[in-house]
Amino acid sequence: AFFMVSKDPNRPFVVEVEGIEVSALGTAFNVRLDSDSFEVLVSEGIVQVDTPAKHYDASVMEEERVTPRLEASQRAIISLDPEVESQLPEIAILTPGEIRRVLAWQHGRMTFTDKPLSEIAYELNHFNETQMIVLDEKMAQTKFSGNLDSDNMEGFIRLLEMYFGAKAEWHGDSEILLSKVVD
Repeated sequence: AFFMVSKDPNRPFVVEVEGIEVSALGTAFNVRLDSDSFEVLVSEGIVQVDTPAKHYDASVMEEERVTPRLEASQRAIISLDPEVESQLPEIAILTPGEIRRVLAWQHGRMTFTDKPLSEIAYELNHFNETQMIVLDEKMAQTKFSGNLDSDNMEGFIRLLEMYFGAKAEWHGDSEILLSKVVD
C-alpha cells in the first residue's frame, strides 16, 4: 500500500501491521507485507517505525530497542520469521532507480531482477484473478529479469513457454498450471 499523508501534528497517521507501527506526519511512504517480512520505503518526508518487543529476543532491553526514523530514500525490512533470533530492522538507502522499481506496481508495472519464478508468480497472483501455480520445482527456481505489466499474465505465460521451456495448462479461467516441458 502507498500512502500520501498531509502534515497535521494533531492527527498523526499510523499504519499497524503485525504489531509494527509506522507513524507519519506529512510524508509519502510504501508498506509491503510478505509472509516472512514487513517493508517500509519512504519516498518523501520522515516516518517512525516502532517494532514491538515480540520482534526482539528476550535479552534485548526496552531502551536498547531500535525505533528507526526513516527519511526519504530509506527502506527498512523487518523479519517476521519467528525462527530468526534478532529481528532488528535492516535499513538501506535506495537509489532513485531502485525506488522507481519498488513503486512501479502503482502504475501496473513490475520490475524483477534475477527473481525466481515462484516469487514472480506470488506477486502476479496478487494482481490477477487467474492464479499462476508453478508445479515443477526446477521451473519455480528459474530466475527472471525484466519488466512486466501486472495485468498481462497471458503475455508472461507465452514468454515462459517460448524462452524458458514452460508448459502451461489452463484450468478454466482461474488457474494456470506451469511445469517444465519434458524432452
